[in-house]
Amino acid sequence: MRESFHKMFWGFLLILVEIHIVALDILPDPAGYYLVFSGIVMLKKDSPAVAKAKYLALGMVFLSIPAVFIQQNSMGSTCRKSV
Repeated sequence: MRESFHKMFWGFLLILVEIHIVALDILPDPAGYYLVFSGIVMLKKDSPAVAKAKYLALGMVFLSIPAVFIQQNSMGSTCRKSV
């Protein structure tokens, strides 16, 4: 059980921390979601909540793949032309 929570912790850390070089994210979100998914699978409980969380984490692995290649802009870094 301890190992599963360690995987989920590192997965959430990969998801929350964003370090970009040019336009590529060094710590990709899909890897974090996969660690969360594998941690949930290791829990091996048959409750419906664990099953739903497992499918949600697996879905997020695939939904977050485009986020690896899209650079997140901060609010102050938008460029506007002054007229």
